[in-house]
Amino acid sequence: MPHMTVHLPESKLTGNEPMLVAALTDAVVDVYGEWARDLVGIRLAGVPAGRYAQGGKAVDAAASVVLGVRTGLFD
Repeated sequence: MPHMTVHLPESKLTGNEPMLVAALTDAVVDVYGEWARDLVGIRLAGVPAGRYAQGGKAVDAAASVVLGVRTGLFD
C-alpha cells in the first residue's frame, strides 16, 4: 500500500488536516491510479515550534514528506 508520513509545523497543520489528507491522497492516485485510493495511508505529524532545525537553526516553515510502498506492490 502507498503510505506517507508528513511532518509539518504544528501551526501549519492544525485545522488543515482534512484538506491535506484529501490532496495527498489525490496526488498518490494521480500517480498510481484509482485502484490505489483505498490503500493510501497518511500519517500527519505536527512538530512543535523550535523542534525542527535546518542548518543548525530552528525553523518553523520546514516540512518533510516520506512516501513508501511495500516491496512487490507492482508484481
